[in-house]
Amino acid sequence: ATSHQPPTTDDRHRPLTSRPPTTPPTPHTHTHAHARAVVLVELAMNGGYLEQVAVTGACRFTLQQPTHDDCDPMDVACKNKFAPLSELNYCSQGGVNLSDVSGNIYPCRYYENIGAQQIFDKSIAVMTRGTEYIQELVCNTSDPHVDNCPFVYNQTEPPETFYVADAESFTILIDHSVVATQLDITKASSQLHGVIFVENNHKLCRSDPTARSDPRGHVESHTDEAPCYIKPETTNRNLDYVSLGTLLGAAGISLDDINYSGQTYRQTGATIILSINYDNFYEWTGVGDITYIYEPTVIEDSSWKFYKPFYDSYRQRRTTLNMHGISVEAVQGGTIKGFDFNNLLIQITTSLTLFAVATVIVDFVALYILPDKDVYEDYKYELTEDFSDRRQQMEASAAIRSTSGGTGPGGGGGVGSHMSMERGDGDLGPRGSSLGRAVVGDAGYSRLLADAEETSINTYREGSDETETSGYNADLLPGAGATQTHPHTGSTGGTPGKEKPSSVSALWGR
Repeated sequence: ATSHQPPTTDDRHRPLTSRPPTTPPTPHTHTHAHARAVVLVELAMNGGYLEQVAVTGACRFTLQQPTHDDCDPMDVACKNKFAPLSELNYCSQGGVNLSDVSGNIYPCRYYENIGAQQIFDKSIAVMTRGTEYIQELVCNTSDPHVDNCPFVYNQTEPPETFYVADAESFTILIDHSVVATQLDITKASSQLHGVIFVENNHKLCRSDPTARSDPRGHVESHTDEAPCYIKPETTNRNLDYVSLGTLLGAAGISLDDINYSGQTYRQTGATIILSINYDNFYEWTGVGDITYIYEPTVIEDSSWKFYKPFYDSYRQRRTTLNMHGISVEAVQGGTIKGFDFNNLLIQITTSLTLFAVATVIVDFVALYILPDKDVYEDYKYELTEDFSDRRQQMEASAAIRSTSGGTGPGGGGGVGSHMSMERGDGDLGPRGSSLGRAVVGDAGYSRLLADAEETSINTYREGSDETETSGYNADLLPGAGATQTHPHTGSTGGTPGKEKPSSVSALWGR
């Protein structure tokens, strides 16, 4: 608020229209602007008028080894596209430079998707390291001589540990759907579009040509900095798939990074939570098409393992595979919004309440706390006349006219037959005077006469025939309709000369 001098006593009693032109600052203006901004942001930008519904859905994964042109491995002509073992520094078959390798080195084996995957409800595991155990049954409880089994199986050969060659090039297909029951919305991912969120991997953002800073692609230019959003590959049915290496990169790790105890993720495995967040709200424009964002997160110090037996002869001889790898578990979430009248009504009511609360707070601060509180109070309230006096005057005039009746032949409702019409008499007659005082009191009655006198003088000065005549309105004079003789001019017929009308005549003319 700008500083200003407080008004003098005389200024405070001036009418509102005659106050000085300098207006003190108005806290209401800024506060209401802020309140309107809050309401606008909540309703238009954040969609506060919409009903927000949590979603559910289903998700399935499938795994595929790298192939030429991403062809289907089940096609006869489809060829695999693995990296040569000599180029994989974690494989003992290659030219290994120990200074460039993190973790242990093992032989590598090529696996197809069928042997490398384990699929569960809403999750998939990709084997990156395995250990094989060749075992034979040594304890058969069907033998009557066997009472206890210290060993059920014995290992007949030393175990063999290996890595799955080029595991990061395997691709994971993600087929999911979203359901919002309350809004009657069901969509499959093949009908939608989504992106992968990369939180802190600048290298991935630079290398991927689809990297954008906006998840919905409103910003067309490529970004080299994380966080960014990249697009997954899609099949001819618009189903998403992404390589294991890209998914790990989006989560900020690689298979050759150390997980714990000097062992890499390739060796220990890990658990990744893949959040799929759905949304159909667009700021300022409202509800639109449903989109989704994949957000992969690695569980710190986690691992994954699974034992899988292969029997040569059931229970007699088997190969047990101890699998370690990356487990990807889908968690579907987000919100879908739709129009709801009740929600809109609640938001409008809340907004109006916010305005009211803002007004109360500003009034309190301005009138009781701020240094210029006296000035604010003077400008906040406008003093007017006491309308009870005005109502009493109107009631008195109506009561006098109604009780005097229309005594003349014209029935004009005049009261002249009950009071003197002599100029300067200053009385309304016994009935008019007592009734007027009874209605408005002595003070009000005197004010009524003063107002009538002032009106009479103004009428006389203006010289208007119509106004002067109204001072002696025949409808309000004694014996309305009869010829009256003016006591000073001698005029008849109720039309006076240009003499100053008496206060009584002016009163009844009004």
